[in-house]
Parts: sequence; C-alpha cells; structure tokens
Amino acid sequence: MLLLLSYFYGNLSDSLLQKHKDDAREVSQIGMGVIRYFYKLEVAGELSMAEAKRLAANALENATYKKNGYYWINLGNGTLYMQPHTPERVGINQISWTDIKGKRIFEEFIHVAKRGGGWVEYYWKKPHNSMEFHKVSYVDYFEPWDWVLGTGKYLDDIEQETEDIIIRGSTLATILLLIFIGFSVFFGSQLIDRLSQLAVRDSLTGLYRRRYLIESIPSLIKLQQRESNGLMAILFMDIDHFKKVNDTHGHAAGDEVLTTIAGLLRQRSRPSDLLIRYGGEEFVVVGQFDNEDAILSYAERIRDVISDYQFVVTKNSFKMTISIGIAVFIPGEESFEKAIQRADTYLYQAKQNGRDQVIMQ
Repeated sequence: MLLLLSYFYGNLSDSLLQKHKDDAREVSQIGMGVIRYFYKLEVAGELSMAEAKRLAANALENATYKKNGYYWINLGNGTLYMQPHTPERVGINQISWTDIKGKRIFEEFIHVAKRGGGWVEYYWKKPHNSMEFHKVSYVDYFEPWDWVLGTGKYLDDIEQETEDIIIRGSTLATILLLIFIGFSVFFGSQLIDRLSQLAVRDSLTGLYRRRYLIESIPSLIKLQQRESNGLMAILFMDIDHFKKVNDTHGHAAGDEVLTTIAGLLRQRSRPSDLLIRYGGEEFVVVGQFDNEDAILSYAERIRDVISDYQFVVTKNSFKMTISIGIAVFIPGEESFEKAIQRADTYLYQAKQNGRDQVIMQ
C-alpha cells in the first residue's frame, strides 16, 4: 500500500500540475476574450479607448477563480497596469524587479507573451500573504493595447490538493482492501496500468508526452550506439499560426487540428518512431534513418501531407502548415538534450524564414 501510494502520489502530482496548467491557459483565453470584447466596442466607436481599457481591467480584476486564482496585467514596458492583490505596485515600472530567486520576471513575462504566449515559473506573493511562493503562470499578449495578461497557479496549492486527494483516496482504499481483499491484486494492477498510461500519454492526441521522451533518453542513446550505421534524427515540429485557429474558430477547432495532425503523424511514421506531443502545438519525432536524405524525405512527406490536408471543423474549411527543425544526434559529441535544443533552434529558423519549411544542419 505504501509503495502504491508513493507511486500514485508522483503520477497524480504531475497529472494535476498539467491539468492546472491547461486550466490556466483556458482561463487566459477567456480573459483575452473579455479584452477583445471591449476592444471591439472601442473600434466600433461605442467606447473611448480609456473607457474600454478601464472596463476590461475592472472585469478582469473582479474575475477571481478557484483558490488564489486571479488575473493581472502589465504593459509591454514592464509597468504593472492591474493587480488585484498588490495594488501598491500598480502604475510602477517593474521591469527590473526580481523575485526571491533573482529572476527578472516581468522581462520574462513580456518576452514569452510577445512570442505567442506560454508558461513562466517564478515566485510571487499570495493574496493576503507577505511571503513569495513558487508559481507557474500562462501569459499572453494583446498588441493593440500593449497588454500582457497573466494568470496561474501556486505550486504548493497543487501539492496540498494532491495530499488531500491522497488522504481521501488512501482511507477509501484501506476500507476497500479490508472488504474486498480477494480483488485487491486485480484492481491494483489495473489501477497502476491506467496511471502509467495517464502519466506518459497525452489525453487529447494519444501521443507520448514530453516527460516520456525525457525518461527514454538513456534507452535512445543505447539504441543509437547499437545502430551505429544509421542516424538518429530529432524532428522538432510546430504548427504555423495555430493561435489564429483558436482565435478564429474556437478552441474546439484547435483541439481538432491537434488530434488530426497527430493522426497524420501516426499514419506516415514507422512503428519504431517515437512520436511526442512536446507541448501546445509542438510535436517531436525521434527515429532511426539510413542517411540524411532519408531524414529529409520523411520530414518533407510530413510537411506535404499536412499542407495538403483540408481541415473541416463545424462547416469551416481551412488549411494548415507546419515548420520543422531537424538535428542529428551523435553520441559522444553532445548530449541528447543539446540535440533537442539544436532541433528547436532550427525550427525557429524555419519560422523566421517564412514557415512551412524544413531546416536541417
């Protein structure tokens, strides 16, 4: 029981963290929807810019959710525009402010938000508490008003939630164990198998999660050492203009695009290829190839099949493209993590060069 609970705790913590991160991203999109609503009223001439901003900020300031959940807004220059629990900082430029770990968090908020939105980890005070706590937040950028919108979750709250679930679950499990001792082995094995799948599989696309890739690095290195005549390639992929799909057609359409592209990857890949949903609209494929031409041919097939595919969601028809960066992993010359970073760098170059293309160096 102790071993089972210990295993369950680790997997549940990861699952809850991912769930809360997904929730924060969805809440961020709701907040962006509020901002866009008042912006449309401004554009239509029904409100002045100042009045539209004031109403939007007021709505978000009062939109608290769950435990310690709230929105804040800072400007692109680092000035804090709205923060319901630290009003003394509002109107003050925070660009040089650092948390207890020395991180200039407003610089990172702005950098990540202007690159299309994403996650930032840092330390910040809780409401009605003078101490700074570890937090992860999703930030997004609204360019017309130069607003960075953020919302997130304190990690110790997630840990407390995990512990509460564990306590309730362990109590119930003990009672059930005493009553149904004859079924404990069967149901225990089923539970462990299910938790393992949840820990390594993305619930939306069915592909492996980033965590699984990290855990597989030692075996991937051994595989490359055994298959020394071939090349191990890391293909880092990102859907072009994915945010526009969510903004134009809604998040359900975005989920449909992700699941469809995951299916296309499975159809065009070999059983030995490792398919990963790395995060958001990013995918990673790791596979063995005979030579560089074979790697490029595979990548171009993936790019072509996605660019040719006609996505149809709720009677809306549209096409998508994907950019790909490729790094060949050579054991002894660099770490596998460094090879992943190189593939990500080449992906960024593909984006900078106009998207819908493959770069391998």
